Amino acid sequence: MKGTPRTIIIIIALIGTLGAFGCTSTPDPVAPSSDSATGNAAVTGETSGRQAAGEYTLRLDTATGRIDIVENRTAQRRYNITDFIMPYADTIWSCWIDSQKLWVFDLQLINPTKFTAYDVRAILEFNPFSGDYLTNPDDYTGWWNTIDEEHLNGFRAYAKTVEDRAFLPNTIHTERFMVYENTPPGQIIEMDLIIDCSFPNNTTDPYEISGQHMTGKVGEHRPATIMVEVYDHYGDPSQVWVDAAHITGERTYLEHLGGPFWCATILNSESASGGTYRCRITADSSDGRERDYTGDQLCDFIDIEVL
Repeated sequence: MKGTPRTIIIIIALIGTLGAFGCTSTPDPVAPSSDSATGNAAVTGETSGRQAAGEYTLRLDTATGRIDIVENRTAQRRYNITDFIMPYADTIWSCWIDSQKLWVFDLQLINPTKFTAYDVRAILEFNPFSGDYLTNPDDYTGWWNTIDEEHLNGFRAYAKTVEDRAFLPNTIHTERFMVYENTPPGQIIEMDLIIDCSFPNNTTDPYEISGQHMTGKVGEHRPATIMVEVYDHYGDPSQVWVDAAHITGERTYLEHLGGPFWCATILNSESASGGTYRCRITADSSDGRERDYTGDQLCDFIDIEVL
């Protein structure tokens, strides 16, 4: 990393029931409940469904580098929180990169139960007016959003190198978060941390968007091709599209080339001014169990350069 980071070893401060959990001496809680956090993801034990495994407030003191993670005790009123995957009460690493205004920290999650969770994600929800944001998200989601489903939040996925992204019992996984700090120095950055997972099987919707790029700049008479890779545990997503109507005049649906590869050729039919436009990519599986709930759609972004 560039710059001169100052390294701080910090302790995650957990309150309430989290203090009772550890690596080896945790009683098994009940299986995740069949009630849905959203009203659209009921788990029957026979089909997969996304579960809210916890909601916390993550506070980063920019003056001291201290990070506290506090359980949100009112979350149960909105979500069916399960004691499934949770922050690990141990030391984590953090540093500040002044030249890039980045706080970089590692977040460990533990599964203290006898159950296997799948497609675990740690989602950061920032105050939309703060200007703070996650600079290295794996992808974006509208699940669990406290504002609306159209407001996306970046997340880091866990156990990505494990087969089926299975977060096994009594295991710990770590991901690195890079947060751009627009908050004035010396103040506290505060964000919601939502941990979710799929249980008892993998999610029925796309779980990764990656490899997005353009073949070149697009003009009114110069086409360019959008390329993207989309991954789904159960085959192919039903549709992938790019919201670039301000350039193309309408939503652009991508063609499936086989495997994870999708593409579409576009023109600047709206005579958009030259520059770089950040456009949303959305992948959805209409055959998935959550097909009537738009919050399950997986999103990311692509930069489209216009001549």
